[in-house]
Amino acid sequence: MPLVYVHGIGNREKRGGYDVASRTRDRFFRQFLPPSVVGHGEVRSPYWGKHGGRLR
Repeated sequence: MPLVYVHGIGNREKRGGYDVASRTRDRFFRQFLPPSVVGHGEVRSPYWGKHGGRLR
């Protein structure tokens, strides 16, 4: 079973750096969590920021 990371509402692609941060976070999950938690390396980080609320 994969590890699924669901980010908060403040993440947006237009802010820049989202892809780099996501890859870095996924790499840390694989590096520091045991395979029983990470699903043997499978990490999913679905991006739903554009479907979330608008911050003022």
